[in-house]
Amino acid sequence: MNIMTQGGPLHSTTTIVFYIFQTAFNDLRMGYAAAMSVILFLITLVFTYIDWKFLGKGGSVMMRTKAARREVAKRRILTVLIYFALISIGIIMLIPFLWMVLGSFKTVREAMQFPPHLYS
Repeated sequence: MNIMTQGGPLHSTTTIVFYIFQTAFNDLRMGYAAAMSVILFLITLVFTYIDWKFLGKGGSVMMRTKAARREVAKRRILTVLIYFALISIGIIMLIPFLWMVLGSFKTVREAMQFPPHLYS
């Protein structure tokens, strides 16, 4: 998105994760970016918890018809797919935080080298 719009008017198309990245590595405000990453992670956890509550765990009631059993099977598959998507998104959102934590143990010279290295 940033390649097409450069953030758009008043940064309207800048994503949260990209803003955190820019704050950490362009502005060199690692602490502020790490705090934003933690808040973003907590927000993701809250939404995940709410989603789990609304999806429920399915029922253990005996099904009398094949259609009802098929419906439960479809719901379980959908639930697994949603869980997979949410966990994947959560992991992707944690990558900048992990990068900042690992980068905080480097010297300024190691942190600013190009191309960047996760471990040095």
